[in-house]
Amino acid sequence: MSSVNFLSTLARSCPSLRILSIMKNNMAAPSYFNGGTYEQYLDYRSYVVVVAVVVVVVVVVVVVVVVVVVVEVVVAVVVAAEVEVEVKVVEDVF
Repeated sequence: MSSVNFLSTLARSCPSLRILSIMKNNMAAPSYFNGGTYEQYLDYRSYVVVVAVVVVVVVVVVVVVVVVVVVEVVVAVVVAAEVEVEVKVVEDVF
């Protein structure tokens, strides 16, 4: 029995597997089993890689921005605390 016949038989026997596999699932990556070509499959994989890279870049940018903001806030608090300490020391002298 060929793999195509086996998968077709399995798809008819277990229709709930369509959700979990590529068997006749149009939402899955294009493949031989759901009418796609090898070129469509490669295009889909390239699309997935590009989307993953974009997501990673966006996450890294957001993390960097958050870190920069937190560092600026911490530096501002430390500088303000130092200025306050210096003012108190000067007031104590006079």
